[in-house]
Amino acid sequence: MAKLSAVVLLLISRLVAAAAIQTVTWATRLKSAKETTTNLQFYFHDTLSGKNPSAVRIAQAIDTDKSRTLFGIVMMADDPLTETPDPQSKLVGRAQGLYGSACQDQLSLIMSMSFVFVDGPYNGSSISLLGNNRAMNPVREMPIVGGTGFFRLARGYAVAQTHWMGLLAALAFSDWLADMQLLRRIGWILKLATPLLDTMLQLFTKLSRWSHLLVGDPIHNVINSLFTKLPHL
Repeated sequence: MAKLSAVVLLLISRLVAAAAIQTVTWATRLKSAKETTTNLQFYFHDTLSGKNPSAVRIAQAIDTDKSRTLFGIVMMADDPLTETPDPQSKLVGRAQGLYGSACQDQLSLIMSMSFVFVDGPYNGSSISLLGNNRAMNPVREMPIVGGTGFFRLARGYAVAQTHWMGLLAALAFSDWLADMQLLRRIGWILKLATPLLDTMLQLFTKLSRWSHLLVGDPIHNVINSLFTKLPHL
């Protein structure tokens, strides 16, 4: 019995060693090259309600629901990244990570996200974003702090522009522009995703008094606080 156990342990050790060798080989087969930049466009869809939300609340402070910015709320996201603004268009990746409300007087989110690609030559590679997203500003800038696979040692910035926010569905998608310089042969400018509130804001102001019946009191509180300075219809 002892001899059989020793044989099994030896086989397991060899399998683990073989897997480690494969990992090292993969990690070293990409050669360093001159820094360069390129462009890539995709869209980020953040769904907060409905049967299949892509972001869920995982923590909050005692008084979060009383805050006009939901200060202290923390969300965990697994948001689809698509080729076009249509949520049903080709899936190119997923935005996975955390974001939370970090400001008491305006809607400002701290975001820690990995954009993991699931299609094409970058399948399995990822880009990491960490920074402040002042969601009500028409244009926001956030840093790209790293990446994996083809985007190892990525650095640069993302410029986000909001395109659309649906109050009733609590569904948002955005257009991000990231200029990254990579310490290898690949670099790009990213277009990702979050909302630009335009002429629909006045309609949202009127709808906000009913929003607590549709998407819950926290969203209702945020809508009311965001649109108090807007003229009513």
